Amino acid sequence: MNLAFPALLVFLLILPGLLLSYAYRKGFSWRSPVSFSSLPGEIARGVLLAILLHLFGILIVQKCFGKTIDYSAILVLLLGQANPESREGAHALRAVSEHAHSILLYFLSLSLIGGFGLGYGVHWLVRRLRLDLRWDALRFDNDWYYLFTGEVRVFDLVQQDRTPERLHALLEKERVVCVFIAAVVEQGGSAFLYWGILSDFFFDVTGKLDRIVLQSAHRRSLAQDRAEESTLPSESEAYYPIHGHYFVLPFHHIRNLNVEYYISSGEPPEGETPVEIRL
Repeated sequence: MNLAFPALLVFLLILPGLLLSYAYRKGFSWRSPVSFSSLPGEIARGVLLAILLHLFGILIVQKCFGKTIDYSAILVLLLGQANPESREGAHALRAVSEHAHSILLYFLSLSLIGGFGLGYGVHWLVRRLRLDLRWDALRFDNDWYYLFTGEVRVFDLVQQDRTPERLHALLEKERVVCVFIAAVVEQGGSAFLYWGILSDFFFDVTGKLDRIVLQSAHRRSLAQDRAEESTLPSESEAYYPIHGHYFVLPFHHIRNLNVEYYISSGEPPEGETPVEIRL
């Protein structure tokens, strides 16, 4: 037997762990990039999680379904020694052919339920209980989301002070109604300041911030910057509005970014829709 089958088997064994790691970091209830570390690090994490999943899967197979695992056949297949002319090889190949459907069902169940299902479920639980805000070790690699939603304010507190009551006060009673963005962009050798209300933001395939979308966007040249300028763009002659419903600003053009929150005191009534602010 060539090395293709053992390599495929190793991949199938590690796949549930890789899917679990990906699903947990990605989630499905928020916009989250997934940044990958070095290949050895990803493989090591996947192997560790896969071992835990397989231990649980084998326990379920043996206790709930009364099946036994032929470890000697697995070892022969992993070593690439499944030669049909040898006794061990013929036994391993026969075990695979006789239980092909069960083996396929095992890997599918472990990958979908143990990998994707468990990963997404734990991610949802961590976000639902705000455990990533309470404990630095559980914080996701999603700094832009924390910044643009105002959740970053929680990190100003020391970890011991991030009690559920304090988080509720910061995120509910002092909730962020909207986010104002001021971005310095260089165009044709000149610097311009763009200002607007953050509407949305997007990541590229590598997990880096790709672009932000502004509403009620305004622009002014920094060459005419005035130190005493402190009024809103809609009230200042230095700014002029950019006509359109949305203004898309590529992130690679941005040199500096300022984020300001509009905070509303008091808890929102049940069923309240987000407040829309137009300038």
